[in-house]
Amino acid sequence: MDPDMESFFHIVCPPMEEIPGKPKPEDPIRDSIKSFTRLVENYNLDELVLEQPAILFLLKANPKLAKTIIELMGKIPADKKVIVIFVPRYTMTCRELFEEGGILKRVEVHELAFELLPLEKDVMTLDDDNSYRNLALGYDFNILTVIKHSIQRLEALYGKIPLKFAKGHWSCTVLNGIRSRESKEEEESQTSEIDALVLLDRSVDFYSVLLMQMTYEGIVDEFLSIKTGIIRVDEKIVDPDAAEPEKNPETTEEEKGSEAGSEEKTESEEKKVKVVSVAKERVLYMISADDIMFGETRNLHFNLMKEQFPKKHKEIKTVLEKKGAKMSVAEMTEYVKKMRSLNVYKLKSVFNIELNLLGYLDTQVASSEFKQMVTMQLQAITTEEGLKEVAQSLELEMLKCKEKTKLLRVLCLLSLLANPLPKDVYHAATKTFVEVFGVSEALRLMNLERAGVLRREKSGPSWKSLKDSFKLIDEDTKLETSPEDITYSYTIYGPLSVRLVEKLLDTGWSGSDIDKAQGPKVVPKNSKARIHRLVEASKGEKRKVILVYYIGGVTYAEISCLRLLSEKLGVQFIVATTQFINGNKLVDACKDD
Repeated sequence: MDPDMESFFHIVCPPMEEIPGKPKPEDPIRDSIKSFTRLVENYNLDELVLEQPAILFLLKANPKLAKTIIELMGKIPADKKVIVIFVPRYTMTCRELFEEGGILKRVEVHELAFELLPLEKDVMTLDDDNSYRNLALGYDFNILTVIKHSIQRLEALYGKIPLKFAKGHWSCTVLNGIRSRESKEEEESQTSEIDALVLLDRSVDFYSVLLMQMTYEGIVDEFLSIKTGIIRVDEKIVDPDAAEPEKNPETTEEEKGSEAGSEEKTESEEKKVKVVSVAKERVLYMISADDIMFGETRNLHFNLMKEQFPKKHKEIKTVLEKKGAKMSVAEMTEYVKKMRSLNVYKLKSVFNIELNLLGYLDTQVASSEFKQMVTMQLQAITTEEGLKEVAQSLELEMLKCKEKTKLLRVLCLLSLLANPLPKDVYHAATKTFVEVFGVSEALRLMNLERAGVLRREKSGPSWKSLKDSFKLIDEDTKLETSPEDITYSYTIYGPLSVRLVEKLLDTGWSGSDIDKAQGPKVVPKNSKARIHRLVEASKGEKRKVILVYYIGGVTYAEISCLRLLSEKLGVQFIVATTQFINGNKLVDACKDD
């Protein structure tokens, strides 16, 4: 079982809760997943129970993992039955790899298929981490069929969606496929619980991915990479006291002997011990709206977090202090309601964990490297002069051998903003990058160009035109707990993709402004009048539902912005996506394997 499947199983089969003051309960599912993960990582088949009639592998459809299976098959006896189960689907890429590796006829392949996995009441995902890479580099377009089927499945459950919009090549391909089938059906349209569908390509808005997210949930993803609602962190971060076990000064002769013998381990044994120790230091921590503390603060700008945590802590303390006080029946009723709404005891148990997590993130955000990167980005998107200054200083930053992923992220952003960078600046920056970080990075630069993230020549819309037409920048943005505009999510920048949704509710995409954004569009007839009726109807008792489907990934800051729009406009947005993405994941997706 590959490590990514741990996150999936903590959604489907969450671990049992630990009870304060009592021994940690056994969790056979979690323990077997961790031990098997370490086993596969080390290719140590000697520990497998080969006396069993079959061996089963459960993994995601990842080319790297498919190649791992091919390698392992060389160590497994030919008479053993091997079953490979792909989650959530078996892709053509993996099939071709199995065929090339000569194991397709040796293994029995199945898929544990599912489409949209609900993570929150307003968020669903296909959980395909390779969706953007496969689409952008042309490796596998099967995900478009999966997206189409997922929409048709929703329509089968909730009724035909009357209004469907698409922006971008991939989105238009999916929507045209759905519409072509609908035109052949003679069934009358039925009432739907989903009132509109908006399909958006990731390529329509790379700016929101490359820029640093500044919402709390966005910062968590930037530094700890949220995976299906779960983060994998060092134990010393969330629980510093438990991370350093106490050493017993009195050591027996037997223990000393075992320690001396351990020094004579072989290289393979040393590697194994090292991996196991790392696995023990890493802990899984689930974050979602069910956690009241995180649910109330995740959409806020990170700079406000230091104010919010003490307030919540004081609120919990006040409630607990009233526990033994004398109260009337009415006061007691109100007190019980307050206890239930806050879920005080559960909140108290996780508060220290989240406080430690916030402390770690605050240290990262306060670092000079992070501040410098954010300053460079904001300077570049604000003025043309700022863009030139950042471009000139970027080569110097590369020579300092700083983190290459973040530097490449800035280079891609500059190329999109300048569209393109002056040739001498572009060639100097890319040449320096390859010289400093290695020749293999040249392949990644080529893939980034191919994907349209890094631009050598003019292509697509100009930044100035988009910035003015969609009011993407507001330097007077106020960072408040109840922000007035979506620009708070990136300090002064409002995500273009969310501005497109906002524009849709205003014009139905009937104006010419929408054409300034990258890619073609598909708009239904009389879209402006129909969308206005939908918005007006939302002012009644029941809010209208709009499904916003991101093809190629969505950032957590964009989700926060859609939640803010939902509050402001009275429309319920539900976000569906192929994957969750940020700037680091975007540029890493173009690495050459």
